[in-house]
Amino acid sequence: MPHRRLLGPLVLLLMTATGAGAATGELDRSWSFHAPPGIRLVVDAADTDVRLRVGDVTHIIVTVDLGISGVTDHQASTWIEHHTPRFEETPGHLTITLEPAPRGILGHVTSRARLSIVAPSRILPDLTTTTGDIDVWGDFPEAAPLYLRTLSGKITWTGAAGGVDLRATTGRIQVKVVRPLETFVASTSGGDVTLVGGARRAKVDTSSGGIHLEGLSGDTTVTTASGDVTLAWDRAEEGMSARVRSIRGAVRLLLPPTARPSGELRTTGGEIHCNLPGVSGPEGGVVRLEGTGPALDVETSSADISLELHQPGAPAGREGT
Repeated sequence: MPHRRLLGPLVLLLMTATGAGAATGELDRSWSFHAPPGIRLVVDAADTDVRLRVGDVTHIIVTVDLGISGVTDHQASTWIEHHTPRFEETPGHLTITLEPAPRGILGHVTSRARLSIVAPSRILPDLTTTTGDIDVWGDFPEAAPLYLRTLSGKITWTGAAGGVDLRATTGRIQVKVVRPLETFVASTSGGDVTLVGGARRAKVDTSSGGIHLEGLSGDTTVTTASGDVTLAWDRAEEGMSARVRSIRGAVRLLLPPTARPSGELRTTGGEIHCNLPGVSGPEGGVVRLEGTGPALDVETSSADISLELHQPGAPAGREGT
């Protein structure tokens, strides 16, 4: 049985400017939903920005803030209608859907579309947009993983969870966690991927975006075509493995001072910089590491590879801003 409650007044204003034929449309409205522990919150917001924040609340509170100007009355009302959320409640699920802006609105149009959600921490978020940004703040201890997806919007998350699964086409991904994730999975075609705070297992795949991961402590797999890669481990022990493939992006690996890695570093057209025990292959462009610790399998086509010992907590270079 639905547990929806409308909060506050509905504000909808359509006003035509005298002589200009232009209208302004606005909507500010809030709803409240029952939120039992473990409820899955599914949001498909299209071109609307989504902000999710954990709060000291017992319900899921949803607020939409819409505004458009420089259009006709009909265009304004149609745009507002498309961006007004629709809700579906089923046992264990709350689904929120917003449609993209209708086609054919031309001219000097100014618009905003924001969906803000405040929720208790024991929900399972699953957020998707096309061009809208996703901004998440909070600890989701039961999310393993937390799902965030966009085509060209930016994904930003600060908080904690059991794991996270991030997908983007050209959008940038930036994650800062307050404790290491069990799993970090990210895929993007052209956006940068940044993780600060650590993960016990990480897998990142990008075509042209840079990859910057700090605080790693386990198996890591990274693939990129042209983005630079920086990987920094807090802990790198025997039995751990790291596999990196890059075509034109430089690769920099930072291991803790006690690490004695094994494996190979290979490049076709770049240089290898390594001051750890190892043997250069007779064919050139290959360094075989002689340690017994983590197994490294790193290969680039035309970019440099750097392997360094690095104190955890020391600056590791670029961090997403």
